[in-house]
This record gives sequence, structure tokens and C-alpha cells, in this order.
Amino acid sequence: MSRMQLVVRRPRRLVAGAVAALTLASVAVTAAEPAAHAANPPGSNIELFLEPTVGDYGNPANKIVGGGFWGHEGVARDKPTVFSADLLDGGTAFLSAFNTDNADNFAVVFVPTSTDGSAEEPTVTPGQTIAEVYPYFTDRGFLSAIQGNPANLVQDSVLTVSTKAEYDAWVTDGKPLQQTSSADLVTKDVFHGTAQHDPPIVAVAPKGKSILNRWAAGVAMSAVLVKTTGAFDAHGVPIVDATTGHAEAAWLPFVTKLDPAVGDGAHPNIATSGGYDFAGAKVTPTLPTSVAWSGATANLTATVTGSAGALTDATGTVEFLARPKNDSASAFASVGSVPVDPAGKATHAVTGLLAGEYQQYKAVYTPDTAAGALYEIATSNNRTITASKAVVAVTGTLRVGFAQTLTATVSPLGAPGTVTFYNGSTSLGAVAVSTSTGKAIKAVKLPVGTRVLRAVFVPSNVAFSGATSANVTKVIAKALPSITVARSPSIVRKGVRVKLLVTVKAPGLVPTGVVTVVYDPAKGATKILRVALRSGKAAFLLPAAVRGKTILKVTYSGSSTVLAAAKAVPTYTVR
Repeated sequence: MSRMQLVVRRPRRLVAGAVAALTLASVAVTAAEPAAHAANPPGSNIELFLEPTVGDYGNPANKIVGGGFWGHEGVARDKPTVFSADLLDGGTAFLSAFNTDNADNFAVVFVPTSTDGSAEEPTVTPGQTIAEVYPYFTDRGFLSAIQGNPANLVQDSVLTVSTKAEYDAWVTDGKPLQQTSSADLVTKDVFHGTAQHDPPIVAVAPKGKSILNRWAAGVAMSAVLVKTTGAFDAHGVPIVDATTGHAEAAWLPFVTKLDPAVGDGAHPNIATSGGYDFAGAKVTPTLPTSVAWSGATANLTATVTGSAGALTDATGTVEFLARPKNDSASAFASVGSVPVDPAGKATHAVTGLLAGEYQQYKAVYTPDTAAGALYEIATSNNRTITASKAVVAVTGTLRVGFAQTLTATVSPLGAPGTVTFYNGSTSLGAVAVSTSTGKAIKAVKLPVGTRVLRAVFVPSNVAFSGATSANVTKVIAKALPSITVARSPSIVRKGVRVKLLVTVKAPGLVPTGVVTVVYDPAKGATKILRVALRSGKAAFLLPAAVRGKTILKVTYSGSSTVLAAAKAVPTYTVR
């Protein structure tokens, strides 16, 4: 196959009628920046490079060196970006490297760069599509040119890069025709169903994102040219050639960079991955730390992180350093180094902190030889770990019916979170801790009996441990009742039946129970009358009055919450 034959093949598309903003450049441009960029990555089938030309593909002299801007190459930003390889021999070496005679059976995908090529050439099984094998895929193949259009921002998307979830949602939505303006990089539906929208509406299911802001700046990525079978699934996604059990690919590592020329006055600095850099491909990871408590032990975990999450290929060690306890000024000293695990994490157990004590830590990631080709040393922010303490106090009248005040004091001052108060195993409710006073206060009415009270502090900041106070035992006494008796009539005559209204009161309660009246007349038998309280009252109708002195005695039986009591009632005499 001749070089010209390779050049004139029409690049494949995933879906017919793709968005106008993704059209290929069709005009020839002059060759640009000569020289070579980074060498072929280990494991790549052949050297893949980018060139800003169409119509004369495959000349290594046209390689873009150092870096550029996707679809906006050159000083005038008017040149395309072409995925290419050395075709000066007519394509023989390229086709031989992939054991194929068809340069059309390739797709352009993207992955976070790996040190050993495992991400670029992952294990595959027959029938898997590029969407299933790679995290990001496109509708482009070998020698595809991507072209921006700075003169028409609506047609300046440059290239849509999809994830499987995005693409599947777009298919479910009916594959609406979409465009992405580089003024704001928001994908919009031009046609949805059978309706045309003018102006376009914001897409509910974007097919993907423009390569201009697909990733954050500073991410180590690989542009991968992967061999396909030439077949597609039902949605038009190419199927990966699984002949060898793994993908056959060539790739080009790069680091994303901001393109400050994309966007408008209302949307500056939005092209976070609008450019790429071949030089100095090392990335400085971030090293966030997290804390998880297990009793009195705080497990401090540092995660070597890039913009897309934990860097699982960032092998090496994390050294943990600490200041002396309760000291935020002295120098840090090493407390041990831990190898980074396959999830990009390293954990150090913090022990020996007593309640109310704190200690400051930081972590330093140092890549090993393999990861050193990709990553720089990274240092975390300082992390303060505090063992919290909680003390509970009870104030107020310790009788049923009165309100008691529960006060939990959490130290150190400023520890955020909530305190839940308990009576035995029964929750009395949660209260936020004031970070200015360190206190959580709750008014309660405790039931009669011996009460075992405690406070449990749950921090809202993982830098602080939880804490449980010591138990405080209080005895809540029954309420003290008061009894009043109203008698009518006030002057009693022979034969009149006297009425008594007995009222029993107790602070904060409506007493229940039984009131007993002992009726002892001057003549005749003594009688005992009993009436249950209703709403704290009991009414009595005494026997007909007889001559002489009648003695009355009123007693209240008490209840589970109110003490018993008696009331002497003035006697009355009938003349």
C-alpha cells in the first residue's frame, strides 16, 4: 500500500451526520514546527505523533514539538491537529507494526498515562468496544484531522471526547444533533427528535465534552491509536481487535494545559485541556490526607491524587512527619515511611493521644524509579488530629415536673459537631456544640428514679475524635403535691349535705390518684369516702349534717410521680 493510499482514505466516524463543529479540515496548510518530540513510549507499536497539516500526511519533519493547542495549531491558530506516524516508506512499517493491511481500522482514544503501557494496551475480550475498554473515546481514526474554527465560535468545539455513560445516555436520548460553542463550552442540541432549535437548547444528554475542557490542566494523558476489527456495535462504536488478548496500540503521552485563547469575556480560562505539552511530562500530584478514627486510634491516610482521582501508578513511599503533641510551632520529625498501595494510598496509625490532646502531621510522597518518570515529589498540607473530651453536668431541681439542664462541655474549644444526651440507653436528643463556648445544652424533664446520664460527642470534622463522657448518676424525686379543699355551704345546718371539692396540684404535672375523705360526725358512724382525681380534682357529697361537731380529714394517695399527702380540713358544727 502506498503512502498516498493511506492519505486519501476518509477517516471513519462513529455516527453518520456528526455535528458540524466536528468536521474535518479539508484545505492544505504549510508544514510547521520541525524537529522531534519525546521518543516512542516503551510498548507502543510504533511512534505516534501529531502534525498540523492535511494533504501530505506522515512526514516526521512536520511533527509538533514541545506542545500545542488542539485544533488551533500555529501562531495564527488556524492549523488542524492530525494523529499521524512516519509514512515516508508508503506506510509499510506502520501496517507491519499492527499486522494489518487496512489503515482504516483504527480509533483514537484517551487514557491517563501509565508507566508500563497497561492502560494504553489493556486486556480485552472478543466483542468489546472502545467504549468498554477505554475511559475516553472519540469518533476519529488514523490520520484524522481535528480543526477548530476561531472565526465561528459555534463551530469551534474541535473534538468531542465521550465516556461510555455519556455516549449511552446520548443514544438513549435519540442521538440528537449537537454543537459546542467554544465561547462557553456548553453542549447544545441543534435538533432534538424531529424539532430544530434556533437558538440551540442546552443538551440534556451531551454526547461528551469538547477536548478543550475534557480534563483539568496538568493531567498526564495518552492519546492512543488502537487497532479495531473494522466492525461496529449496534450504536456504531468500533470493536477492539482482541486477537492477542490485549489491545494493539500506539500512543503519545502528553500533559494537558490551559488554552487561554478559548472562551469569551464571561467565560475565561475554561479550556483547561485545550492544549498539550510533550516536554517535561512529569506531574506534581496533590496529596490530600483523610482521617478515620477507630476508638482512640486515628488512621491518617494520604492519597496520591491527580485531577481524575487517585493515581494508581504513582508507586513509591509516603513519609509521615509530626510535631510534638500540643505544639503547633516546633519542627516536624519523621514518624515513619509507608509504601504506596495499589490504590494510591498510604496509611499511618496515630496512637497515644489522650483526651483533649492534639498533634500536627504532614505527608510527603516520593516516587520510586518507575513512577519518577511521571511524577514529582508532593507534600500535603498540615493536618491536625485531636482526641476530643466530653464532660456532662446536670443542674436544676431534681424532681419530676421540673426541667433539668444537661450541659456537655467538649474540649478542645472549637471542636465542631453534635452531642447526643442519653438516659441509660434512651436518647434524649442531639444538640450542636457551640464552637465559641465548647458547650451543648439541652433542657429536659427526667422521669422519677435513678437516672444514669451521659453525653456522646460526634465530630463534624474528621480531625477530631468522638468522645463519650463519664456517667453521671442523679435521683429524680417524686413531685411535692399541694392540696386545697373548698366546702359549700360555708354555714352548715342540720340535714344539709355538704359538698367538698378537693384539688391536688404539683409543679409541672396534673396529679392522678385517689383522694380519701374521712367523715366523722358527732352522732352516727364514721364514713370513708374515696374519689379518683379527674384533671387534678375530686368532688364529694357528704351525708346529711347532724347536730354537733363533724370532723373531716382529707388524704391523697400519691402516684408513680407524686408523693402522698394529707390535709386537715376545719371542722364544722351544727347547732
